[in-house]
This record gives sequence, structure tokens and C-alpha cells, in this order.
Amino acid sequence: MFNVFCSVLVAEVWAAHDTFMHVWRLEFYRIELELDNKIVVKILEGDSSALADNALVARLHELLARERVIRVSHISHVRNVVADGLARTVRGREIGKDVYLQPPSKIVSLLIANQFQFG
Repeated sequence: MFNVFCSVLVAEVWAAHDTFMHVWRLEFYRIELELDNKIVVKILEGDSSALADNALVARLHELLARERVIRVSHISHVRNVVADGLARTVRGREIGKDVYLQPPSKIVSLLIANQFQFG
């Protein structure tokens, strides 16, 4: 057994990669990805030298070059808190297997706070 460590930056790049792989499998052709990490947005846009020699970043750029309409943008962490909370509730589960008819109880308070803050 061995330990594997990666930076938050690499973990966020992996999350973007996994997201793109999933939407490609679903055959979506218009994609809007909002990230709360400005550096990852710049990496995806090709405006950053961070992780320039990273094979995963090269793979992401290949995916982004496919014939799709893709928009990657930065969103503040505060505005992304509900999406982050939902992601945490399904982490480790198979994608597409969870269907909610009501928001999970852990998310309700985030939704209320978000609505109160952003109207």
C-alpha cells in the first residue's frame, strides 16, 4: 500500500476532467462549467502556466477542443456553496444513481441561506 498526495489545484483539475467526461458520455453539446477556483478557470482557458506540463491538463485541453459549445467561468465560492454541498452528499457514489424529489436535509439550510443572501 502507498500514499498518494495531490494538491487542491490538481484535485480541482481532476474534478473538471471527470465532469467533462460525464457530459461527453451523456452527449451534451452545450456545456457551461462554473468553478470557484480562478486558477483552474485560467488553466482551462489556456491563460495559465500552472501545471503546464501536466498530462491531465493536456487531456483536458484535448477534451475542450472537441466540437462542443463550452463556456468555463469563475463563480465566487459563496455563490457555489449549494453545488459544493450537493457534490459532497454524493461523493463516492456512482454518477446518475441519486434522484432527489426533495432537497437533502443537509442542503435545505444552504438553500435558505443562499436565497436570503442573493434573493
